[in-house]
Amino acid sequence: MNASHEEMIGRAVAWGQDADEVAGRPYRFQAWTVDLAAVDLTFDEGPVEPSPTLVNGYRVLVDKTNIAAHLARALADLDPAGHDPNAVDASTWVWFLGLDGWLEHGRCWHVYTNLVQVIDTRLVPLFYDGLGYELETRASPAQLQQLHDALPRSMDRAELKRALQAAVVAYEEAGAAWARRTATDIVRSPLAASIRRTVLSPT
Repeated sequence: MNASHEEMIGRAVAWGQDADEVAGRPYRFQAWTVDLAAVDLTFDEGPVEPSPTLVNGYRVLVDKTNIAAHLARALADLDPAGHDPNAVDASTWVWFLGLDGWLEHGRCWHVYTNLVQVIDTRLVPLFYDGLGYELETRASPAQLQQLHDALPRSMDRAELKRALQAAVVAYEEAGAAWARRTATDIVRSPLAASIRRTVLSPT
C-alpha cells in the first residue's frame, strides 16, 4: 500500500499501523486520530479467509472480483463447532499440572495470570460457539457463575489453589457440555486422571 495514513483517514493521524505490522489479515490498515476517530480497513486480493470475527457483520466498500459473494458463502459454511478441545486437551491438562507445580513453589503471580489465560482460551470456548468477548450475551447464567468461581480473587496461595481446582472441575463440565452440543466425543488425555487427582488433592 502506497497511501499514507493521513490520505487514508483524511485527517491528521496520531498513531497507525501498516499492513505488515498488523497480525490477522493481509493488507490491513489501522489508524487513530487524537480524538480517537479510528479506521480499520482490510484489502483482500482474491478469496477472503472466513473468520468467526466476520460473522457478526462487515461492510464491503469496494469489490471488483465478487469477493463479497464468495465470503458470504464461506461464512455460511464455517464450521459451527468452532473450538475443538480434542486438539488442545492434552496440553490443557499439562498446563493445569504446571500451574499446580508453580503454586507449590510460591510463584503466585505467575499462577494468577496464567490461570486467567487458561480459563479464557481453553474453558470459555467450550461454553458456546462464538468469540470470547461475546461471553456476557452468549453464556448461560450457570456458565458465568462457573467462570466467576474459577477466577482467582487474590494472589493468596490458598485462594489460587481453590480457583485452580474450580477451573479443573469447570473445564471437565464444560467439555462434557461441548460434547453434547456438538455430538462429538472428547478423547481425554491419558494424563487427565492423574493430573486431576494431583490438582484436586488437599494441600
